[in-house]
Amino acid sequence: MTVNFLNDIKDLYGQESINQLFDRRKERLFQSYKSSMADKQSNQEKIKTFAKLQDEKGYMSQLNKINDSTYELMEYNCPILAVANQFKLACERETSLIKSVLGAASVERIMCRADGEAHCRFMIKFKKEDLQG
Repeated sequence: MTVNFLNDIKDLYGQESINQLFDRRKERLFQSYKSSMADKQSNQEKIKTFAKLQDEKGYMSQLNKINDSTYELMEYNCPILAVANQFKLACERETSLIKSVLGAASVERIMCRADGEAHCRFMIKFKKEDLQG
């Protein structure tokens, strides 16, 4: 039903309306996540908290530390998969959300369920000089 509504909105009001909806969702999630991480000092604390929050939202996350500045985040479930299959913008905004919330130097989506992969996989890199623990 959500996908049908999004398609109707797109047909009635154009692609820009869809962009605005996904931007609003990203901002709403950003505010929620930031408040949950307000007391987290180190990048490791932030990324562990982020993975936990994603788990609470049903993403079934797994976090792997590659080195002091790089982490791999895998999400085995996607609660928004039906939407993401039709609107890749959802995946783009999720990737941008991760980068913004964590203050990471870069976040690269390596695999995506909406592309037919078994899970979503992100490589998250922090600036070395930003490391605090």
